[in-house]
Amino acid sequence: MRNSIFSVSVCAALVLVGCSKETHEAASASQDNSKAGIPANGLAMSKEELAAKADIPLYPGATVPEGQSKVTPSGAETRYEINMFTNDPVDKVAQFYKSKMKIDRLGNSTSADMMGMTPKGELAKIKIELKDGKTHIQAITVEEKKS
Repeated sequence: MRNSIFSVSVCAALVLVGCSKETHEAASASQDNSKAGIPANGLAMSKEELAAKADIPLYPGATVPEGQSKVTPSGAETRYEINMFTNDPVDKVAQFYKSKMKIDRLGNSTSADMMGMTPKGELAKIKIELKDGKTHIQAITVEEKKS
């Protein structure tokens, strides 16, 4: 009986160590990729390339912090997320996107949620809000894979 309990304990410990190691390696890879400006999924591209693939115009003068934007491919679609920061007010940012895309706005002067279509017809959501004294722009598009 003691041997069985010992064997189960050893197996459980090995599983936990293995999971911990994988989690640690994934976290290290993610941290290394973030430093290099590469999303955690390993797709390396410039902010301009990402914006072109996402079919989202970059807000003029906005900063795009490294490691905060990503591409998430899945079975039938690819999700693009671009995070930007600017000193411009929410209303000015919202007007820019309204002029560039087929998109509707809900919100006020401190935040805006916008939904609609990119210039090429992909689904888009743009969230604009004040965050730490700057205007944060989160632009998400979903591209359906063509059959």
